[in-house]
Amino acid sequence: MPGNSARSPTRSSAAPTPPRSATEAPPCGVDHTTEYRYEPLDASKGEIRLAILLPGQLYDPLVLQLRIVQLREPELREPWSPHHIPKALIQPALPPNCSVRRTLNNRLLYFQPAAESHGPPWNPGWKGTTSWKHPVSQSDSILPPTQFSREPEDPQYEALSYVWGSSTDREMAFVQPSDSGQEVKLAQVFITVNLAGALRVLRDTDQPRALWIDSICIDQANNAEKSFQIARMASIYRQARRVIAWLGHGADGSEMAIAAFKGISHDVAVVEGGNPVPTPDANVKDRAYRLHDDHFTPEQIVAISALINRPYFERLWIVQEVQLADAGTSIIKCGDDEMRLGDFATALWFFSINQAVAATPLLHNLGPGSEDARQRVHLIATMMGPNLNLTSWEERLQLLRTRKCFDPHDKIYGALGVLPRELAALITPDYSLTATEVYRNTFTTTLSASSHLVQLGECEYDEGSPGIPGLPTWVPDWSVPRKTLPLNGNGFVSGQSRAWALHPCPEILKVTGRAFGFVESAGPVAPTATIDVLRQILAWEPEGAAKKPYVGGGTVLDAFVMTLLGGRVRERHFASRLYPLANAREEYCDFRKVELNEFTDIRKMVAVSLMASMSKSRSLITLTDGHIGLGPPGSKPGDIVCALLGCNSAMVLRQQEDDRYIVVGEAYVDAMNDACSFLGPLPDNCMVAVHQKQLLFVNFDEPGDHREDPRLGPLPDAWERCQPGAVYSTMPWLDIGFMNPETQEARVWDPRMDAPALVAKGVELHDFPLI
Repeated sequence: MPGNSARSPTRSSAAPTPPRSATEAPPCGVDHTTEYRYEPLDASKGEIRLAILLPGQLYDPLVLQLRIVQLREPELREPWSPHHIPKALIQPALPPNCSVRRTLNNRLLYFQPAAESHGPPWNPGWKGTTSWKHPVSQSDSILPPTQFSREPEDPQYEALSYVWGSSTDREMAFVQPSDSGQEVKLAQVFITVNLAGALRVLRDTDQPRALWIDSICIDQANNAEKSFQIARMASIYRQARRVIAWLGHGADGSEMAIAAFKGISHDVAVVEGGNPVPTPDANVKDRAYRLHDDHFTPEQIVAISALINRPYFERLWIVQEVQLADAGTSIIKCGDDEMRLGDFATALWFFSINQAVAATPLLHNLGPGSEDARQRVHLIATMMGPNLNLTSWEERLQLLRTRKCFDPHDKIYGALGVLPRELAALITPDYSLTATEVYRNTFTTTLSASSHLVQLGECEYDEGSPGIPGLPTWVPDWSVPRKTLPLNGNGFVSGQSRAWALHPCPEILKVTGRAFGFVESAGPVAPTATIDVLRQILAWEPEGAAKKPYVGGGTVLDAFVMTLLGGRVRERHFASRLYPLANAREEYCDFRKVELNEFTDIRKMVAVSLMASMSKSRSLITLTDGHIGLGPPGSKPGDIVCALLGCNSAMVLRQQEDDRYIVVGEAYVDAMNDACSFLGPLPDNCMVAVHQKQLLFVNFDEPGDHREDPRLGPLPDAWERCQPGAVYSTMPWLDIGFMNPETQEARVWDPRMDAPALVAKGVELHDFPLI
């Protein structure tokens, strides 16, 4: 894609390097060459270019033809997902108790439980039989590769996914006119060494091969063409016969890594939610359930680590390229070794959740510490595998912010293929705009579409960083990775409210909310290395915390532990594997006795590891009323901690002389959770439970609708609740929760949390002009 990482590809000493003459001289018999000039594409006709790679031997010059074809926009079929498979695909009806799941390879896997079976198929207590064939018709069902239709007349081609590599390390390729006469006139194009290596491996000796290659098929010097071709990227990869993910030439045990992954994918399938299950023909029948066992030798772990440490997996554009590919037919190719993309994603996901792998020090070569290495493995597995589509659109932007590209525009444009289709349609690539304009437009577009300020939590003010010139502090600088781990609105600071925001001019965003308190002190910012973070946590701990009462109830130590965990405890997330607060506090007290040095291993200290992750690059802030919190790295005394309507993270703002405010970043203050800044504390007989990113209220005295906040009172007469998905929405990625039957207005946000409704309840609100 335009703007790929400029890092050089991984190359083996055994990689086929053509003789110098092969990279500089035109093919024999050619009269002369000229620089290739692109024929224009007609955007109104949906035109794209295909690169026809002409046959040749390994060291022959690379010769292509560029052919213009029409690629229609595909029609949406009946939607399907891991949780909804069209009935037409599983006819006739299944026998009693039989179930079906979709795997990463777009195959249907059938489960027939035995009488003594317990739980779902991914539970070790499940017993029964699995089959790739329908139990009645005995057909082997393969799902359509996408939700979009394909027609026989559509152009047939393969799309290449690869790292561009260094723009200064180039080779010459030649373009042959499709209608050349007796005199063959070639035009020259320069391509990167990594691409040249891929084309030599992919080139057939006896027939041409139709490929779509971004750096060749898009005129990179034409910003107008780049803009409308980038807008078609999702269709190009979705409509490809298959995608070829080129990792580079074989090296560093890549053959061993691919062989190990093939063995895993033979025994394990991955279904909804990233759950591993045994395949019908598994050699090791229970391997899918043995997440704590050693499935990989030390040599294999080192080889796999080297493989996924290649620049390919750092690249931004590969995320949409592999997510849009047909996982059943597309391939991962490393030198001469290859395997199906779905099998690779299956094995990589299993590798990432294997506890024995997580505990090994052999992952150290992936980062400065084993924890960073595990996070990297999990991140790559999410990019390649099953759970990306289960994340929210804002979490996908967060993930892509960590990936590398050359052009800052592409942090947005390279995400369009994995954003919800309706949201992506609102963002039109335009490389004539500045990065500041692209980022600001993206913020205001997503705000308008969702009525939520979720992207405000992505802002991190840094006085010492040049960043994108002219970018307002309320717009995230997507060009650089975040310093801190996102809180993702875990505290529900604004409840189920919509943003009350105005955008009077390009530089200002006026938001509405309440000030909770002022920062009295901000502790030293925690470093990034895990051991140093742990030392800083110990230094942060207030003196006498175990016995000192906290302003919000309990002890200061309780509040300190809850704050460092960002509220991630089982009492709040009741269906999770998180620790209860008492267990987390006990583990922290045990941790205080550990002698910290470079060999300290905290991998088995689950709560302390989470504290370290949440605290990296953050500051412990103390407010003037005694509350404590985790603040952004730029926190200073005098900053204001605010709750803003439509923003579920607490935000730290800094007032300027003209009564405008700088956005410093998001914070966690436990007392601000669950809209307490707007509605006050919950009744004593009620507690909050977060389940599947929804805020539920449990009343100990009487059963009822757990969605109803007891502080709000009844809905206005004109409104009623509706089940998510029950009402049509032009933005189906948002769950409609409320409807007005008279006006047919449907909305996500609770009308009782609108600014006028809160003011009518006596809640004092303020406007904050952000700059």
